[in-house]
Amino acid sequence: MRHATPPFIGITYASNEFDQFADWRLMFRSVIEAGGVPLAIDCGGGVEADEVRALVVRLDGLLISGGGDVDPALHGGDRTDPTLYGVNARRDAAEIAAFEAARSRGLPIMAVCRGMHLVNAHMGGTLWTDLRRDRPSEVDHRRPNSEVTLTAHEVVPVPGTLLSAWMATDVPVPVNSHHHQGVRDLAPSFSASAHAVDGLVEAMELPAQRILAIQWHPEVLWQTERHAQQLLDSFVSAAAGADGGLAPRDRLSTEGRLQPPVPL
Repeated sequence: MRHATPPFIGITYASNEFDQFADWRLMFRSVIEAGGVPLAIDCGGGVEADEVRALVVRLDGLLISGGGDVDPALHGGDRTDPTLYGVNARRDAAEIAAFEAARSRGLPIMAVCRGMHLVNAHMGGTLWTDLRRDRPSEVDHRRPNSEVTLTAHEVVPVPGTLLSAWMATDVPVPVNSHHHQGVRDLAPSFSASAHAVDGLVEAMELPAQRILAIQWHPEVLWQTERHAQQLLDSFVSAAAGADGGLAPRDRLSTEGRLQPPVPL
């Protein structure tokens, strides 16, 4: 999909986690294929919260990517739990700052996997620390990293939601799955917009604010699943109408530590 003025989509991530995410390049390519310009924001230690706020004014949309576990302190969890991995409070703080800055500007936001957990915890919800231990079911939510480009189970969208509108369907769709945590108590202001067949919340949203958080990874599934590409197309299209009053060349020339896209 192409837009007269391609929107700038900020992608938060942690560069030190890329060795655990073999298909990270697809995340940046997905935004390009949807007609946007991906701008990488390394929240794993590259920028601080105050710098992130300054960067968001140059964006048209925000994608909060996956990664390690959210700090349990954000949702009343146990920091000594042996199943935790990759906790990075610095990344949490930077991504929360990005989320709040984008929300205050009315930008469309998509939070993926860890991003969904972060948004839910930040907004007052809680998490299952380890699904296999704390909420066992017939669905294997944590498929190997090597299978992240493959579908693992179906999710059922709620009709009439932002998710179903952006995916252009409300029938069950196959998704990939690579997470050991999940939403336990939904943040009070959010509504669930998809569930797995075992009842686990797979998507949540604030439709009036164009905020969508999803448990699966459309940003690496878009090459084989039409609903994933449609979801990304819709998100980037929403961002195309939200440039915040800055022309593209102005946003590019303004000083700031907005990183260019990672070479693909």
